[in-house]
Amino acid sequence: MTHATVWLVHSNTLFREGLKRLLADSPFVVTAELGRMPELSVPANGSVPDLVLLDLVGAGEIAALRQLREQLPATSSPPS
Repeated sequence: MTHATVWLVHSNTLFREGLKRLLADSPFVVTAELGRMPELSVPANGSVPDLVLLDLVGAGEIAALRQLREQLPATSSPPS
């Protein structure tokens, strides 16, 4: 089975852990998790996610999402 890679970005650690557990029995594998979007950047090894699940709570996260979309053009996202 092919697994899709996922980055989880949410300020609530308990929520992230719960979502990670839900995804454990699915075709998704969590490869990164962070509390805030501005902390997220493309790793030095260049691995990119198939999906980014994030909580947009403020202007900082939206700006970081725009920057991430520029860094990861191959990762699909809904139109802005």
